[in-house]
This record gives sequence, structure tokens and C-alpha cells, in this order.
Amino acid sequence: WVKADRLAAAGWSHGGWTVMDALALGAEVAEFADLEDVPADPLAGLSTAFLVYPWCGLGAQTLRKGWQKSIPTFLMLGEDDTLSGTRYPLKAADKIRSEGAPVETHIYPGATHSFDEETSVNPTFRYNAAQTADAQARFADWMASQLL
Repeated sequence: WVKADRLAAAGWSHGGWTVMDALALGAEVAEFADLEDVPADPLAGLSTAFLVYPWCGLGAQTLRKGWQKSIPTFLMLGEDDTLSGTRYPLKAADKIRSEGAPVETHIYPGATHSFDEETSVNPTFRYNAAQTADAQARFADWMASQLL
């Protein structure tokens, strides 16, 4: 069963951006994203986040607003990611850390955006089986440590 006070949000790429924007916007997310039936405290119960190569550049809210809720967060990046890069995600990590959120980061050497996607059609993305296996293990370990 789900523990209502031990929820996790995980996102890869745009999904990571979405998680981060939800944390930055809090109750404002309903108006910002034109959503209906959003609870008064949409972050209630959220206790951890796991973010893989999230977009943190133009349009992203974290660097501008910070987060409405400080939760333990794992941020996974690729050193050679030409889409999301490392600069802005690491700046975002520093910002939320400065606001009290414990943030763990891991940067895979030589990894591109979507290093864990075996069938990417983008020729600049390179699949790496060893890094993918490591990322999957880190994800499972993080969730177990935060939710169990």
C-alpha cells in the first residue's frame, strides 16, 4: 500500500523539469499549467525526488523561484549532455541546497543525454549499458532508502 506521507516523484529529461517546476510552483501549479482539481497543497506527502538529466534552462522555474518544499533529492547528470547540460542543473541543485534541501548529485563521465535509452533516434545520444545498470541500481537504492 501507499503511505500518503511518503510519496516520491521521479522524472527523466522533461519529466525531471516537470517535477522541479511542480516543486517550484507549489499551489501555483494549477494556474501556471491550466490544471483543474488540484488540491490546495499539491506537494503534501511528497517526501523525495529523483531527477535524471532534467532541463533547468529557459522556462524552468527552480532557478527563479526556488522550491516550495525542501525534500531529499537525487540529481543524476551526464557529463557530455548537450541538451540539458550540467551547468544549470548544478546551479539549481545549489539553489535548493541553499534553501535546506539535501541534494545528492552524480555525474556520469562521458555520458550524453539519454545515456540510458538504448534505442534513441538522436545521433548525439549514446547508450551506455554499464552506466544504465548503475543508474538503475542508484534509483532502486535511493527509493528504498527514502520510502521504506
